[in-house]
Amino acid sequence: MLRVKLKQLFILIGLALCFSLFSPVKQAKAQWVLDSYNFGNNTDKVPYCSLSKQYKEFGLTLFYLKDLKDREKFLIGFRLDMLKQGQSYPITLSFEKRGAAPTFVEVEGQALQNDLLSLDFSSDMIGGQALDSFSRLTIIGMDESMSSLKLGDSWVTGLNDMNICIEQLADQTAELIAQQEKEREQAEAKKNTVFVKKDDNPNAIKDILNLAKVPFTDLAPVQLEAATNEEIVSWSGRDVVGIVRDIPFKPTDNFEAKAETFIYEVGQLCGEGYVNDVHPTETIGTMQTIRAEIACSDQGRDSVSAILFVKRSGDMLVFMQEGLADNAPDTIKIRNDIFQVFRKIGS
Repeated sequence: MLRVKLKQLFILIGLALCFSLFSPVKQAKAQWVLDSYNFGNNTDKVPYCSLSKQYKEFGLTLFYLKDLKDREKFLIGFRLDMLKQGQSYPITLSFEKRGAAPTFVEVEGQALQNDLLSLDFSSDMIGGQALDSFSRLTIIGMDESMSSLKLGDSWVTGLNDMNICIEQLADQTAELIAQQEKEREQAEAKKNTVFVKKDDNPNAIKDILNLAKVPFTDLAPVQLEAATNEEIVSWSGRDVVGIVRDIPFKPTDNFEAKAETFIYEVGQLCGEGYVNDVHPTETIGTMQTIRAEIACSDQGRDSVSAILFVKRSGDMLVFMQEGLADNAPDTIKIRNDIFQVFRKIGS
């Protein structure tokens, strides 16, 4: 404690000498400059406002920063490379006003660059006093060097403008968040279009087929299968035909079990037997998918069905493509192309 008081006494004596020696010399009448920094969609950075003023006679620029989280900081930019990047430097700040003893704040400066020193600061460090009540700031370095900086009338104006700047940044950020939320909702709605079919309009399925570049020639309207209460859209191409089923899915249903049941039921239609291959479940965003193939033999006809199951919330879509065994590669490719469309939608 005695060492600190002796140091502050030394600083006071130095300040008195500094004023007596340099008071005849007029500092350049540079004004405080206000800048704002809004990083748009980069949410990793917090928008902030900055006041800066050049003190050419001392070879430095002083910055005062405040961000939307009310965090404060002083930066000191030096004309010459006086620092070692990454190194810490003990600094004493002396906040001074007419007719009152200086308020000393000891901080640990961090060299961001060879010519830029960052000082973490809070108004609590000066006992809650208003920054605009001070007329001078003296920076005392670790070698007891002093730079006594007159803040000037524009300091008060600059701080008032900074408060307006912070309010404007807050408004801009709120608008940006609202816009991002709107875009997110629009993107989510776009994802959901394939799960929403109105009346007999199969456009959602048509969009999926077009995005997958499926070579279909005919697309039937939505039909309701009375026995299963499932909506069905069918399409046909030169060598491959397809059917899309919208199967009701309850929260208590098991996705894998529903898929296996569907595969079993299709297999029962193969009078001379069938074999199937089921791929592991894949999660894409808020959706789950399963791919499967069925090789079917019935009445001397060998065929291959390539199936894609897609589940989201209360809906389960089944895209089943069927072709002769000789066209198995084309049938599986169409299913995989539709799967890639859902991967893009999900991401």
